[in-house]
Amino acid sequence: MRPGGGFSVQAAIRVVMVALALLLFLAVVIFLSGLQVQPVGTQPGTAASPTAPLPGVTPTEIDVSGLEQAPTLVPVISPSLVDVEALLGRMSLEEKVGQMLMAAVPGKTAGEDGRQLVQDYHLGGIVYFGGNAYSPGQTLSLSRELQALAQGSSQAIPLFIAIDHEGGPVFRFKAGVTHFPAALALGATGDPDLVYQAAATSAQQLRAMGINMSLGPVLDINDEAANPVIGMRAFGGAPEIVTHMGLRYIAGLQEFGVMAVAKHFPGHGSTKVDSHSALPYLDKSLEQLRANELAPFAAAAQAQVSGVMVGHIADLHIDPSGAPASLSAAFVDGLLRGELGYPGIAMTDAMSMGAVTGLYEPGQAAVLAVQAGCDVLTFTAPGYAVTAYQAILGAARSGSISTQRIDASVRRILALKARFGLFEATTPAEWDIQEQVGLALVQKISRSAIYLRGEASLPLVQGQRLLLVTPDRLPAGSVTGDNLSLLGETLQARGIQVDEWIYAVDNPAQVASIQAQVLNALPGYPQVLLVTWDAHLRLSQGDASQRDLLQAILARGVPAIVAAADLPYDLSLVPASIPSLASFGALDLQVEALAEALLASTPPGGIMPVNWR
Repeated sequence: MRPGGGFSVQAAIRVVMVALALLLFLAVVIFLSGLQVQPVGTQPGTAASPTAPLPGVTPTEIDVSGLEQAPTLVPVISPSLVDVEALLGRMSLEEKVGQMLMAAVPGKTAGEDGRQLVQDYHLGGIVYFGGNAYSPGQTLSLSRELQALAQGSSQAIPLFIAIDHEGGPVFRFKAGVTHFPAALALGATGDPDLVYQAAATSAQQLRAMGINMSLGPVLDINDEAANPVIGMRAFGGAPEIVTHMGLRYIAGLQEFGVMAVAKHFPGHGSTKVDSHSALPYLDKSLEQLRANELAPFAAAAQAQVSGVMVGHIADLHIDPSGAPASLSAAFVDGLLRGELGYPGIAMTDAMSMGAVTGLYEPGQAAVLAVQAGCDVLTFTAPGYAVTAYQAILGAARSGSISTQRIDASVRRILALKARFGLFEATTPAEWDIQEQVGLALVQKISRSAIYLRGEASLPLVQGQRLLLVTPDRLPAGSVTGDNLSLLGETLQARGIQVDEWIYAVDNPAQVASIQAQVLNALPGYPQVLLVTWDAHLRLSQGDASQRDLLQAILARGVPAIVAAADLPYDLSLVPASIPSLASFGALDLQVEALAEALLASTPPGGIMPVNWR
């Protein structure tokens, strides 16, 4: 040391080097221990969500230079500082029962139905359908109106405002909101980061419209090709991919301020009956459920998913009475809370679905759902909700439902509303949705999801002339007078002379008529492209028209390509020698991605997320 207490240059250098060494050591320790910063809004112990692509999958690098790039996403949750127990103690029985109900209101404004539900019956939540959600500005106005009604009630408890926002075929908005591909397309990318980005972007847009709950993701494992209701809504056909992708989707929603609701517990993917129409049955033991259906829900429970939607699905191995899971204590209190240890809210699927209404009176079903352990009952119309309110209130007053049972549900509901900051800021001051930013991500997902079976000579479309046969489910082209689908128009814009025949999926007689015309024209073309739409599913339901069309075309020996535009199980109908693709949906950007894949000199990078053989 020099006089005056100063350090020598050498000593200073040694101090810096020691400090750098310590920092490097700490960095290594953190890396090796897998230490992660807890996102705002989660709690210690939350299971880490996978972020790497699935093993063996290398996502294709996509050029999205033609669209605006997404901004940096910033998590936004500020939990409310509210005394849940004190609030619960101030509530009347009527207010508590109302908190357990979620219903739809008709139209673009709250109206008298909305006022009555929120203020007279104290409903805890509203769910939006297609008649409610037209544009961002209108939807935000509706959300603000409904939350104002809630603020005007005696306890001023904010509303859950929920929507089915799965993407693909389940999408409510008319304009101004990014329409993402279905979950099966997300699974086909093989890239959990894309799944996370889609969910996070959706969450930002939903929050901008005052929507705080997304009724998803679907965690059903679609391992039944003849399933009439899940299909494209699942991430895949195996528990590994559904769990992997589902956890990232949940994280994307919840880290950006929107509650996720995993559905349809205990799993709807193995059934052949649509619960909207009748009660489907699983025929699986508890051990079989643990190995398959329950795996994604168990992981979601560990990841503190905000809600679990219990489906109207029966399994005699779990409840010999044959009651739907949504009305069965064996499923809710036993399997969901006991087996999986889930502490959050258990929500029913819509109580107006045929699986319930075909077997129970509305009030009876509502009471059974609460007795089973469900916290929130959902309804598609105000009348059903009022009937349920009166039935549950009557059962609580008579002692058929205990006060403790009601309090347990309301405590969970209030705690969740506090966890997501609903008591402080219920709706934004103004909406700000950059739809173009979301479209860049849709483009990337669409291109990454295209799957090509086996090896084929590339490009698939060779030459300058093509006979194209497409379903009427594809978007129409925009060029006036050409009478082409968007696929035909896109191929033609890229220099291919396209002659297109469009068949009506729901009209077997018309498909047969198109078949005759196509067969008559085939000899004049060097190549034919047939696009199918759920041909395998329709065949299982007795409609063989698309299968017959496919076989008749292939029998002529003209070089052919087959593309499954929706469910990929159609590839099982195509001989391995025929080049075949799957696009997992037909949104505009998915159709354009399919056209690009048909003309590309390199194979697309999508994976097959289900067993289609």
